[in-house]
Amino acid sequence: MSTGEMAYTIGNKVKYSEYFAKRLSPPVKMGQRPRYPGGAVFKTFDDAQAFANKHEGYAVYGLTLKNGWQRSVDDSPAAVALYGYPVLLVDSEIIDLPRSVDDLSTNE
Repeated sequence: MSTGEMAYTIGNKVKYSEYFAKRLSPPVKMGQRPRYPGGAVFKTFDDAQAFANKHEGYAVYGLTLKNGWQRSVDDSPAAVALYGYPVLLVDSEIIDLPRSVDDLSTNE
């Protein structure tokens, strides 16, 4: 596992669970691309959970920010106003977090 500052993101429960079950190389949340603003990223688990609760079938996952929050995330008021959340600027490793049985349900 990479070292760096911890942050949080959301992802599709079914797709992410399948990926982690296959134990492939560490999954990566995409950062900014020419036609992609970057994935959603949050400083706290609670902020990520509040956002995930608005999207059926999504759960919270950890992110390792190798370069720290300041250099890995655009949390400017403009970005948040445009996308609805801070955006990830650089690819970052996704970390599967421990979950209760209730959290794994696809029904919200």
